[in-house]
Amino acid sequence: MFSGVAKAYQCTKCDTAYSTFTPTSIIPFLIVTLLASVVWATLLAESIPSKVYSVLLAFFISAGSLILSIWIIDYLSSFRFMDNQCPKCDAPLKVAGSGFVNFSSPSKEELLVYAIVLGTPLVAYLIT
Repeated sequence: MFSGVAKAYQCTKCDTAYSTFTPTSIIPFLIVTLLASVVWATLLAESIPSKVYSVLLAFFISAGSLILSIWIIDYLSSFRFMDNQCPKCDAPLKVAGSGFVNFSSPSKEELLVYAIVLGTPLVAYLIT
């Protein structure tokens, strides 16, 4: 049910290994997006008279926050490797491998994405 894409790097000089992980769990992402949409729709129903528009806008906000949070987590976990230089010795990195990974439990990156997507509308709801 929980999955992701992992990419491994290896330094050509000091042989240090690094890796990155991007969550790609479709069903949990959909569930979290729908739950966040319910909270957003409740908040938006007060300011948008049309229920259809408030539900659509809530879904787009939730999906957008999901995509944005995945991008941010992916960037923060792999920004050290974007220039293909080893953080330890500044030698070139080579891609040692990559692949699709299945888990029986969510990764910490994925849990952080869920917390951001669900937490944002809940905080907005508590503030208003």
